[in-house]
Amino acid sequence: ALMAQSMKLLGKMIHIETYKRIQHSLHPSQVGWRAAHGATDAASTLGHVIESAARLKLSLYILYLDLRVFFPSLKRQVVFAAELLHGLPPEVVRLVAALYAEAVGQYDSKHGLSHTFDIDVGALMGCILSPDRAKLVLDLAARAIAQVCSGTKVWGRVDLRRILSTLCADDWAGTFNEEQDLQAA
Repeated sequence: ALMAQSMKLLGKMIHIETYKRIQHSLHPSQVGWRAAHGATDAASTLGHVIESAARLKLSLYILYLDLRVFFPSLKRQVVFAAELLHGLPPEVVRLVAALYAEAVGQYDSKHGLSHTFDIDVGALMGCILSPDRAKLVLDLAARAIAQVCSGTKVWGRVDLRRILSTLCADDWAGTFNEEQDLQAA
């Protein structure tokens, strides 16, 4: 659904005042839609893990998920809960809920426009808040997976950090040294 210009303006104001303030609370594995980070960071991390595992002759299991239908299938109540869990003020969450409550759409075909219908799931196309809202849900998913999986030893030493996953937009790659961790994810 495309958004009206007034809704886009309100979304931009909310984005500047609120969503940019929560960037520091995101899991470090999330590199999508973050300043000075991107897909190359995720690919570089994954490449480093693969090279390290080969050099150290470690078992390595990689699970890659492309959640391509993630955006259009987001349940709004889940997004609102994720916003509250990340510390967004309840009044902002209610304002964004009201902004999204009015979403309607129409199909355009060679036979003309369809009847108007309500859109009650998904991130709205053209809304500046959509990437940030989706990022909060994906961040909760990455944190939940981190609770049950240990990740991969990057340099082969127990005292150095382990990498569990890298997340860029709606692409997630998990790295595991043990098959049971892969199954747990």
